Amino acid sequence: MMKDADMNAVKAAGGAGFDQQWVTLITAQQERATAMAKQALTTQNLQVKALVEAVVKAQNEETATMKDLVTTDPSRDSRRDRRGRDAVRR
Repeated sequence: MMKDADMNAVKAAGGAGFDQQWVTLITAQQERATAMAKQALTTQNLQVKALVEAVVKAQNEETATMKDLVTTDPSRDSRRDRRGRDAVRR
C-alpha cells in the first residue's frame, strides 16, 4: 500500500520527475500484488488457479513494461518496450 508521504512526493514532483516517481511507486505496488496473487496458486480450485496464473502472467508483463519506462531515456519519445512491443496500450 502506498503511503501518503509517497503520494504527496509524487504530486509535488513535476515533469519527468513526476513520471519516474509515479512509475516507480506503481511498480513496487504491482510487485506486491503479484506476490500476493502467487500465494493463491496453492488452491485446489482449478478455475481459481487458472485465473491466478493469468493474473500473474499479465502482472509480470506489466511490471516489465513499467521497469522499462523507468530506465528509458525520457528525451527519446519511445513508446516501445525492450521487446519492441508498443508499451502504451490503446
